[in-house]
Amino acid sequence: MKKRSFGLIVLVSLLVTVIIFYSVISNAMKNSGKSKTPASSNGGVYLDRQPSEVERITYRTGGEEFTVRLDGAVYVLDEDPEFPLDTTALGYMTNAVSTITYERKINPEGNDLSEYGLTDPHAILDTVYTDGARLTLRIGNYNTYSDAYYCTTGDGFVYLIGGQFCEAFDFTFHDLILHDYIEAPQYGFSSVTKIEVTQGNSRAFFELVDAENDIWKKNGETGEFAYEAMNIYNELYKLTVSEWVAYNVDTDAEYDAYGLKNPDIRIVFTHTELEEIETEGSSTVVKEHQRQTAFLIGPKTSESDEDHAERYFMFGGGSIVYIVHEESFEYTLDSVK
Repeated sequence: MKKRSFGLIVLVSLLVTVIIFYSVISNAMKNSGKSKTPASSNGGVYLDRQPSEVERITYRTGGEEFTVRLDGAVYVLDEDPEFPLDTTALGYMTNAVSTITYERKINPEGNDLSEYGLTDPHAILDTVYTDGARLTLRIGNYNTYSDAYYCTTGDGFVYLIGGQFCEAFDFTFHDLILHDYIEAPQYGFSSVTKIEVTQGNSRAFFELVDAENDIWKKNGETGEFAYEAMNIYNELYKLTVSEWVAYNVDTDAEYDAYGLKNPDIRIVFTHTELEEIETEGSSTVVKEHQRQTAFLIGPKTSESDEDHAERYFMFGGGSIVYIVHEESFEYTLDSVK
């Protein structure tokens, strides 16, 4: 009996020693982790306002700065109130700075912000609200894993902010413009009856002569010209533009500055629009209208080269001068060669 009691005491003592040793090692590991990884918490809501409370937004990035501000009931570009602001882009901005949620809140060790790209942020966002409150966000590195940016607000913490915030401010001043566009004819290419392409003394004139059988003439000659006419239509009506160099262009001198007063190539589409007119007795009459739409292709830009030619371009009736790669007009240019 005594031997068994002694053995049991030894076993219990050994177990207590192991538990104490594990506790010491575990605490040491936790303390070591604290010294290497800043304390952080899960996501939450940093700001919850209405977009209508945003009075002014100033955005600085890449040596560029612009401010949009509330002017009565509308927003304008502070640097030029006549600038055609895209309300969709503006809506992304005001929504992003009215409701701000974060994925993580980090307490940086020793207030060291360099590892988050915040000692030299790639952008600074300054927002003033209608009640006078102000929020300045410094935007640092992008975290690809979380699809979010590291940001500071001046309260000593680092926030990982993603979602609509990333989408709203991943652009420059050039992305704020409300682009010109041409509305497609009522029934698309089926509405088109004539296309005239003029380049200097060269001219390609397409005319629909048999709509039922889709037969076209080109410069008075009947042939297989339906696909050529359709390709020119698709090329111009489906053209995507983004790079612009001037806006609110409306004088001859301004057109001429980009070679668009007398453009290198002018394309005019004639198309039929049908309008239903209600008459007495609740009957309707369909009235046919002939409409014309023009596109202007100017000279090559000074930066163009043979392998990468670019031209000035405008939609007829528009006010923005664009730069478009010449290959975008392949079918149009071929038609007058």
